[in-house]
Amino acid sequence: MKKKYDIKKLERAFSEDFSSPLYSMLANIYFNKKDFDRAYTVCKIGLEHHPDDIAGQFILAKTHLFKNNIVKSKLLLNRILTQFPLHINARKLIIEIFKNENNKNKLDYHKKQLLEFSPINLDDKKVSKPVVKKAASKKASKPAAKKAASKKVSKPAAKKATSKKVLK
Repeated sequence: MKKKYDIKKLERAFSEDFSSPLYSMLANIYFNKKDFDRAYTVCKIGLEHHPDDIAGQFILAKTHLFKNNIVKSKLLLNRILTQFPLHINARKLIIEIFKNENNKNKLDYHKKQLLEFSPINLDDKKVSKPVVKKAASKKASKPAAKKAASKKVSKPAAKKATSKKVLK
């Protein structure tokens, strides 16, 4: 569930105090409204006062990407990942950039990092451990299904048994 913020109040608070940490929320609202120029301006001003703010850096990196400043976006994303390697969204965004550039070495590196930090967040990963466990449990239930099939069962009961197998 996304929280809704009163943009007028955020704008007023930011205009009264440019050093306010609320700038990242305001910039994110502008970004989501596709007002990239305002998002960029608010981020630049906010980051002058809070240069190590990762949230503001990430919004600025996204803004650079949408303004087709890919080099600046990659620099900021790398800076974020150096400061905070667990930033999943920054990692995903830089993966997308390297996919578009066909930079296999850096793409593989960042995919490996993403898998290490958050294995459920990589879309095109190979088989993960939970999938293997599910497959093993299905194999364990097959002998029981064969035993049930070998007994003479009326047709409605057989349909229930097969529907239970499908639901698992």
